[in-house]
Amino acid sequence: MENFIPKSELFTNKIIDKRQLKGLMSDIFNKYGTSKCTYVADKLKFLGFRYATQAGISLNIEDLRVPNTKKENLNDSKLYIEQVEEFFVRADITSVERFKFIIDKWSSVSDKIKDEVVKYFVKTDPFN
Repeated sequence: MENFIPKSELFTNKIIDKRQLKGLMSDIFNKYGTSKCTYVADKLKFLGFRYATQAGISLNIEDLRVPNTKKENLNDSKLYIEQVEEFFVRADITSVERFKFIIDKWSSVSDKIKDEVVKYFVKTDPFN
């Protein structure tokens, strides 16, 4: 990495979340192109695996319970998407808007369910 990233941008000592990581990778892609972005992504992935295995943490599928609200969230989303489809059929929205509404909804529901799984895990985690 040192060959193409200036030293002033090479080291950052902070925790970053998923959104910040996406931004970082987007910046690298925009500044340095596909091949260098891929190189950085591979290095970050290797680094993540290395420290995950050093931590010695293991999870059982039972640790990640499906929240009771999942079915309700999915049903609400299906109703919303049916409404979006009706708007599209009536030509109230374009195909691009239809696509955006559907992707945004599924992304939102996915994040909501993930947050509920994490909340349950944190609440019941014996190591927490």
